[in-house]
Amino acid sequence: MSVELELKLRNLCLEALEKEASEIYLLIGANPFLRINGKIVSLSNSEIISQSFVLELKDFLLQEKKEEYKNQIIFVYNLEKIGNIEITIIQEKNGPAIFLKFLDKEIEDLSKTDLPQMVINFTNLKQGIIFVTGPKDSGKATLVASLIDYINKHQSKFISTLEKPIKYKFKSQKSLIEQREVGKDVSSFHEGLQYVKKRNIDVLMISEIEDKECLNELFSIAERGTLIFAITYFDTSINLIRHFLHFYSKEEEERVRYFFAKSFGGTICVRLIPRIGGGRIRALEVLPPTTAVKTSIEAGKFYQLTTILQSEEAISLDRYLADLVTSGEILPEEGMKAAIDQDILRNLLAR
Repeated sequence: MSVELELKLRNLCLEALEKEASEIYLLIGANPFLRINGKIVSLSNSEIISQSFVLELKDFLLQEKKEEYKNQIIFVYNLEKIGNIEITIIQEKNGPAIFLKFLDKEIEDLSKTDLPQMVINFTNLKQGIIFVTGPKDSGKATLVASLIDYINKHQSKFISTLEKPIKYKFKSQKSLIEQREVGKDVSSFHEGLQYVKKRNIDVLMISEIEDKECLNELFSIAERGTLIFAITYFDTSINLIRHFLHFYSKEEEERVRYFFAKSFGGTICVRLIPRIGGGRIRALEVLPPTTAVKTSIEAGKFYQLTTILQSEEAISLDRYLADLVTSGEILPEEGMKAAIDQDILRNLLAR
């Protein structure tokens, strides 16, 4: 049965990949759904997903993870001829639901991309927290993997990762890399960070900041001389900073702003925008750790960050979108949908 089930799953994945889908959604009593260029599309010609199929597929995928499954789980599964897939299994009203997200087979080589030099420069920092942020399915983990891979190829560092789950596997090259999966190699992010503090680690990648205790640990680790890449889920640099400060009471805020400014290594906000001709293209907002940025954070003057983002000192998302429209990569209406300030984007496009 497992051979037939794996074949059926592989054929479904091949069909999805042919349609350039990034995700598959399997819910009992519905057709399979795909995410194509960020939009949900029904495979209306496919048969309705049966309860027996979902239950059998769940048991098949969870062969080595049954003890970890408590009505929801996320892990990475390697399917022959397809590659690594991020599997999410949850319990909903009709029973289990299974979601599959295709992971890139190869890590993007930063030296061969058109990423701004400002982004690549983050890999040369000696310490600080670089927040790579954006909505779900915006390519955050892919970009962080590329940044880690670039350091691995060009610098002699000791790199450690704390991930849930591990999406991309690295091989030590010029750097030494260890990867730890939360829930498997270490019980929690907190435990993993305690381990990091006791060792001489140059670069840390963490796939989630759970709470203010985690953030406090990251402040401490950065202060000791570690460069940290942290993945979060905010749409803008300013919203990210405001959110983390809200972890703390008003009495704590001034002290926390000081530590936040001191450890701030920058933000890279990522979006994926539908591209003319098919597929999606990356759009960025980049806030580097300049003196002006750190001073504004420490003083709580976030309106000054808006001004800095519009300057040549940083990269605003609206300016990046305007460049994509002007170069013929995306439609103006797609740029407007993603814009932080549509009036600013209109003015940029009118020039």
